[in-house]
Amino acid sequence: CPNRNVFLCNFYNLMDLLAALSSTPRVFTTFMPDIGNLTLMQNIRIFSPTFLLLKMLRRFEKFHLLMSAFTVAVEALPVLLYTLFVIAFGFAGLIYICEQGNIPTLLDALWLTIVTMSTVGY
Repeated sequence: CPNRNVFLCNFYNLMDLLAALSSTPRVFTTFMPDIGNLTLMQNIRIFSPTFLLLKMLRRFEKFHLLMSAFTVAVEALPVLLYTLFVIAFGFAGLIYICEQGNIPTLLDALWLTIVTMSTVGY
């Protein structure tokens, strides 16, 4: 690979590296169980099957489709966040104007707006 940084930043190559690194503690804890305190190695060993399964992701074409869909969604995220902030600040101003006696500052109105927008309900 001509560029190591590009190679290491690739998701699939990172999963291969994690799978290989998670196998090392597995060997140590299997063949040498009497080595001192192995809590870190044992904790890494717990996630070893997960990393090995993630290593197989490059074989699934549908996963590539899902990753490209997420890439397109991330490109649209700044516009969605901008719209969310415009709505939040607009309604915070309205609440501050309409509830002068109950809401002391514009920051409290913004907090109330954000909490109200993010509440899912019961």
